[in-house]
Amino acid sequence: MEDIPDHHFNPLLAQTYGVDVAVFLHNIYFWLKHNKAYEKNFYEGRYWTFNSLAAFCEAHPYWSRRQIERIISACKKNSLLLTGCFNQDRRDRTSWYSLSDKALAYFAECTTETAGCISPFGEMHDTERGQSFHQTVTPLPDINPDNSLTDNPPKAPQGAAGSERPKRRRAAKAAPDWKPERFEGFWRMYPLKKSKQAAIRAWDSLRPDDRLLAVMGHALQRQLASPEWQRKIREEDGQGIPYPATWINGRRWEDEDQPPAASLPASNAGRLPAPSAPRNFHTEIINGEEVIVYDEST
Repeated sequence: MEDIPDHHFNPLLAQTYGVDVAVFLHNIYFWLKHNKAYEKNFYEGRYWTFNSLAAFCEAHPYWSRRQIERIISACKKNSLLLTGCFNQDRRDRTSWYSLSDKALAYFAECTTETAGCISPFGEMHDTERGQSFHQTVTPLPDINPDNSLTDNPPKAPQGAAGSERPKRRRAAKAAPDWKPERFEGFWRMYPLKKSKQAAIRAWDSLRPDDRLLAVMGHALQRQLASPEWQRKIREEDGQGIPYPATWINGRRWEDEDQPPAASLPASNAGRLPAPSAPRNFHTEIINGEEVIVYDEST
């Protein structure tokens, strides 16, 4: 019979921030360790995992969607949980999660997944160390293990390729193999300097020739000068500008320029149209009332 996972939590986290926060963070911690072992989802110097609120509800059926939203909010408010977005499709709004250094400190002394941790339900027993506890329980079902953040990562079938050992992590590269000096110029020019390793891989995959590099450079110059990018650089610290790897993989130099706003003729650029000359007039008494009569044009 296939093993079914159990959920655990760190008692120090539970004592400080509550059991719900502790259970949720331990679940995130488990998958971060899993991704580290398989050398995947590494961005901005740390490992990440992702999930939707619906999948969280399936992984934690004892919580409602509103409760999970409150738990995530509490984790973020206490600087325990980091959120990001590293989806290849910019239309995909699936959230990514990682633990802050503050949260990771609570797990620093754990030598196994459950060392020093407690299950949320069941009978509690002393561990070998005599100081921490674990529980033997009727465990939670492993729902949708491919997407849900449960404590039971999907296992590859026996004999399947890659089932014997984890994938080897790609070594970090200081520069791409393809035209590294041209990439360095692109990197210096690009306003959002994030996920350089992903950008290097995208550059080596594209292998742009000199003609394409000229097209890319001119397009990037136009985009940098556009009001939209200038606003994001000035007001939002670059938020909303695609990551360099996204720009390369998505061939964003092919994006059509936004049509310019209607403007005045060049002679009047930067100022309002000149007012027309005032018309001459005089007053007359008509039917006992004084009225204004404009003079005929000469």
